Amino acid sequence: MTDSDPAKVPSSPPGVGTTARAAVYGTVLLGATVAITLGMPEAHGLSPGTALAVVAVSLVWGALQAPLTVRWVRAKRLAERIRRQLGSYQSSDPARDTRERKRIQAEAGVSEWWELEWCSGIVPGVLIATVAAFLLHDGPNNWFGTWTWAAAALPALWTIGSASRHVLMDRIAEAQPANKQAPGFNIITVLFGFPLMLVLPSTAVLFLTASGAVRFMVTGIETYRSRKDRGRELRTALQTIGGDAVERRAAAVAGFLAEASPRLVQREREVVLAELERIVVERPGRVMRILSRTPHLATAEAITPVIRSWACGTDASDFDDAWEALETLCGGAAPAHERLAAALAGAAPEQVSAEFRRKAAGRIFGDIDADTDAHPYPGAPAWSLLETLSPNGAPATPGDWWCALAETAAERGDVGEARRRFQKAIYGGCDTARYRLAYHVARAGHRALTGGDPGTAVGLLTEAVRLEDALDYRLLLLLAQEAHGGEPGAAADPVTTADTLEPWSGEAWTSAAMLRLLRGDTTESAHLLRGAEGRLRAANPEAAGTAPAGSTACRSTPRPYCPASSTTPRCSPRIPPCPKTSSRTWTTRRARRSRQSARW
Repeated sequence: MTDSDPAKVPSSPPGVGTTARAAVYGTVLLGATVAITLGMPEAHGLSPGTALAVVAVSLVWGALQAPLTVRWVRAKRLAERIRRQLGSYQSSDPARDTRERKRIQAEAGVSEWWELEWCSGIVPGVLIATVAAFLLHDGPNNWFGTWTWAAAALPALWTIGSASRHVLMDRIAEAQPANKQAPGFNIITVLFGFPLMLVLPSTAVLFLTASGAVRFMVTGIETYRSRKDRGRELRTALQTIGGDAVERRAAAVAGFLAEASPRLVQREREVVLAELERIVVERPGRVMRILSRTPHLATAEAITPVIRSWACGTDASDFDDAWEALETLCGGAAPAHERLAAALAGAAPEQVSAEFRRKAAGRIFGDIDADTDAHPYPGAPAWSLLETLSPNGAPATPGDWWCALAETAAERGDVGEARRRFQKAIYGGCDTARYRLAYHVARAGHRALTGGDPGTAVGLLTEAVRLEDALDYRLLLLLAQEAHGGEPGAAADPVTTADTLEPWSGEAWTSAAMLRLLRGDTTESAHLLRGAEGRLRAANPEAAGTAPAGSTACRSTPRPYCPASSTTPRCSPRIPPCPKTSSRTWTTRRARRSRQSARW
């Protein structure tokens, strides 16, 4: 992405020769029209005064349509440049592409085809001139009405003028083959346009030739105007526009870049980049879009201070637009991460705004979550950016980030990917990854158990107990083993005794009572149910009397830093809960989890 890349650098606008040619064409066409009007009355069948009046009205009409002609000339001159800009901005959202196309055309002063001179200026004028032919007393003629060679003079003049204008527009279209008129277009003009002129009344043909001369003149003026010193205009505009009018200053820079030649852009490079650095603080999306449309300007040296100003700014209202434009400019998420990391490498951490940290970390987290293989640890720039941009309360180590990524995968139901990420988190040294993995495996085991598949539940819950030998997991495992018809073994007795359950909530006592009842130990089951009732009443006196027998609250796990949501995930409503007061080991472990948790 250098300035010397010919594929990126647009060609210069047409030169003075094109301007002179347009002026000559217009002068010759107007002179020939006036000569035929005065010297060949048989060519139009009108009196000299009436014919001159038609020519004068046509000239005024052409002058009034000058803005439409300017838009048409500008559209031809900038067509290839706009096409390249749109090509570099292609996305998967057609509506977004349409909005971007209209925005680029509006900034370049180019309108849609139905707003241009043909539909809005020429066709209405021809219709008016044709209707006027029936209202004139001296009665205009046409070739089919007279069958004379003189009556073909004006149609022939129109055909020559139309062919010349198409040749001129080819030169204006930045000498790009994709913008040139097809070679057969002039042949079509001769084969179809000339016979049509033979049928139209002479008033309509006079209108077309006279107004066509004006269009030549306007084309020449617009072409000359595009060659003016736009650098001086830009500097003058920036001096006159107030510093608080950020949008107007951005529009001035965008207009300059859309019209100026590459040589002029290079000459005014420092002025443009300095202004973009000031604008990006309040309008980062606007500046990034401008750079994405002028990639020959967005070198690494130029874009680095722009990114730093964006990162240090406090207004993040159009952060998403800026980020998408940066990805468009760089060609994807991974190159954008690399460019961002390089730009922020020399910036002091305290200078980067908290809002930028929060949103940038969220986008990078989402990119890694969408495709972890495309951002391998530790080589991908995304991981170094996470370390650089992590807001307060965010994970501090790669292992903690892997744990957050695993939680995100688990929430969307991708259990296999979640387990793979949890393993990476365990390997990366995350203190809570093993317990979180046990929690999600236990949830899967509980779903299998309640879904009528105790065999699968036994396997999953065995793994959960292996990862974390917690009482609620062991209770679920024992229930699954009972449902599967196996022997739970000697480890069942200490788990379901009153002494073991003492620090746990009433729901855990209820589950233990159910297990004792399944084994036929009604005495111990009744004792545990009485203990469960007392604990439930103490915990919630109002709801204790209405709670159904055997119901259990869910166990929740503290949530790591995750941008998708700020809520805490809940397990299935039949998993026994965590204790309200617990042993020293559980308290220490839960405190560790809380320290790792944060809300986005």
